[in-house]
Amino acid sequence: MPTVKSIVEQRQVAVQRIGQHEAGHWIVARVLGFQVGPLMLRLTGRGNEVAVAHEASATIYLQRNLPAVGDIATYLRERIQVLYAGALAQALTEGSIDELMTKEAQADNAKSDVDKAAEHLELLLNIERGGDQALLQPSARLDARNALCNELFQLAASLVQDHALEIVQIGQELAYRAAQYPSRKALLTVAEIETLLSGLSRQER
Repeated sequence: MPTVKSIVEQRQVAVQRIGQHEAGHWIVARVLGFQVGPLMLRLTGRGNEVAVAHEASATIYLQRNLPAVGDIATYLRERIQVLYAGALAQALTEGSIDELMTKEAQADNAKSDVDKAAEHLELLLNIERGGDQALLQPSARLDARNALCNELFQLAASLVQDHALEIVQIGQELAYRAAQYPSRKALLTVAEIETLLSGLSRQER
């Protein structure tokens, strides 16, 4: 039977991973040129459960001027990477992405991200290969879609891995603030995040 101490420790790790999830969306969006706003996390459960009930968000402004079809394709590619980044960041463990944990996140709290990415993938496939008659075959279309999915997933994974230190640091700060005042919204402003990142940069010199 789990002890109170083990439940508390597991909960702390779970809250940290929620923070990393939102930080992953934020960092990858920022790297890919999206305008970003604050991060938010609010713990909504009783406080004694391992599976942490919560509300969380990374503010990302998706508005872009897209005058050409190629611009739309680029936007979709980058938006899909941002969506995949949450589960990948959530799975960061000791500086590396845990593959099993990523899959578990995608089936659980990141499922809405996966579903949104799937919609964007269909549109992207139509834009990039809409005239390809071979894709009229369901199996060929599925293969093409899976290949595109894997390509963008690996690009997102590379970005998350490259920025693992920043993601974990931001996630820790967001989780700490949320845990200090349960049921209240914990916010990290862009200015506060930039200060954290500047501190990391100085440490690496």
